[in-house]
Amino acid sequence: MVNRKQLKPFIPLILSLFLALGLVFIVDDFVQTVIVIPLLYTIWFVSLIVQSLPQGILWAGFIFVLLIVSFANLPKGKNPGSSTWRPLARKSGQVEKWTQLLENTQNTRFSKWRLAQELKRLTRKLQSPINDDGWRSVDIVDLGLPSEIFAFFEAGQPSHFPFWKRLISASEETETALDLDPEVVIQFLEERLRT
Repeated sequence: MVNRKQLKPFIPLILSLFLALGLVFIVDDFVQTVIVIPLLYTIWFVSLIVQSLPQGILWAGFIFVLLIVSFANLPKGKNPGSSTWRPLARKSGQVEKWTQLLENTQNTRFSKWRLAQELKRLTRKLQSPINDDGWRSVDIVDLGLPSEIFAFFEAGQPSHFPFWKRLISASEETETALDLDPEVVIQFLEERLRT
């Protein structure tokens, strides 16, 4: 047995179908006499008018419409260098940026180098003394960092070798400064800030 609640939305549709079937038998040729024939006469009359116009007038009208559409789409009152489309960019917070940097270090050496550079900037900012003008930037050499952290910060940017060179040098590859765990740098900074 069909549930009445499921059938309830279809009741108006069923009633309108029965009404339409009744009108088919009552009103003979309604659609043809009221809609189709007047529409065909209108199309025939418009086509006669268009065929009687010279080609020059049609082309002039076409160019006029094209100019109106072109001028309507020109930018109004904007700087010539400004772009009308800008990609939607969601601003991520500091925690999200650091999380993304840490997650990316598992993928490539370049990501490890980027993390090292960001930690280097953070260390310089946290270890720089404050003067009257605000923060003073101190050179990383003057901070008295442990040698492993200093090497981590000063590691060169990894270059991208072709695949065959990477295969040859894979066995000879040694541990580099970029393999330092970022946790070591963070613990060093925490100890420095406590003192």
